[in-house]
Amino acid sequence: MPRGPAYGSRKRLQGLVTPMARHVKVVAWLYIVHGALYVLLGLGAFGLLRLAGRYFDKFDPGGEMPMMAGPMLATIGSMLAVVAVIISIPRLLAGFGLLSLRPWARTLTLVLATLGFVDFPIGSAIGAYAYWVLLSNEGSDLFRIGGVRREPPPLPPLA
Repeated sequence: MPRGPAYGSRKRLQGLVTPMARHVKVVAWLYIVHGALYVLLGLGAFGLLRLAGRYFDKFDPGGEMPMMAGPMLATIGSMLAVVAVIISIPRLLAGFGLLSLRPWARTLTLVLATLGFVDFPIGSAIGAYAYWVLLSNEGSDLFRIGGVRREPPPLPPLA
């Protein structure tokens, strides 16, 4: 099925060899790796706390700990996993969207870069780099249709 002109004429990032296209690709992969690390962190916390909750009674043979500690650990692990996946989904979407030079991915990445300044030092570094790349003239030109700056069409004459 053929795609419309807005998507069919858009160049992929892999075909571009400009220095700024390489920077956009680096930002995209940084967001993909950062999002994947959040997923792994969430799944690790989920597994570790579920395992600790399951075998809590074996580590406390005297029964001195409350009985709710095991299920509470399992619940905390589940909540951490859900939060980590929710945090990582926009990062993964932004990264894959940047690889395809989608304009919405540029906007999403700028929002995530702003929010990432709280995540010091890695989120701040990635956010500052994303700002430098995506707000430069060359970086914003890559997200126009076809990857080049185009002049608007002339207005029709008034009759």
